Formats: sequence, structure tokens, C-alpha cells
Amino acid sequence: MAYQIIYSPRAERELGAIRDKRVLVPLRKALDRLAENPRPPGVKKLKGVQDQWRIRVGDWRIVYVIEGEEGSGPGPIHRSGGAMEPTSARSASEGLRLVVVVVAVGVRGGVYG
Repeated sequence: MAYQIIYSPRAERELGAIRDKRVLVPLRKALDRLAENPRPPGVKKLKGVQDQWRIRVGDWRIVYVIEGEEGSGPGPIHRSGGAMEPTSARSASEGLRLVVVVVAVGVRGGVYG
């Protein structure tokens, strides 16, 4: 089952600021692959924060949350007015929604703050 990728406002700003295609293309490919496998080889669960994961793409890091899986946080979220808000895990038309919410994209240490 494929996951939907949603970007936080912070992640959208950070990705939009990257002009170097040698950086942007691998980041976009890694983000696209998260839709099929949100826990690829090399993924790391972050300590000190609830349900956040990190993948490395060269010197860059992608921090994200997996929503909608059994045992995961409050369930899927959606954007409303620029904010990320929880929604119900099931809707009549969609069934179970599995979502990867990209929290931040940045160079090594700068992404964790």
C-alpha cells in the first residue's frame, strides 16, 4: 500500500530554497521513494522526539513522521490554512490513509532544531 507524502510548511520552504539540482534531484527521489517504503535501509528513529524518523541523502537529512499505521501517533493529518491538523484515520471514501509527513529537510545538524 502506498503512502501519501505531505510537506509541512517548513519542509516546503526548505525544499523551495534549494537551487542546486545536484542536491534537489536526489532529495526529491528519496522523498518519492518514501511513498512506497517509509522505512528504507538506513532509516533511523530519532531519540527524544515521538515518532520521528530520519533518512540521509548525502550531507542532507529528511525528517518525517509516519501517520495512520497501527500503533502510530494520532492518525493522518491534513493541511488547513497552512497548519498541520489531525484527521480521522478512516473516511468513508478512502479507507485507511497512510501518510508520511515531511517535517524538515536540511543539511546535517541544522535539520534537527
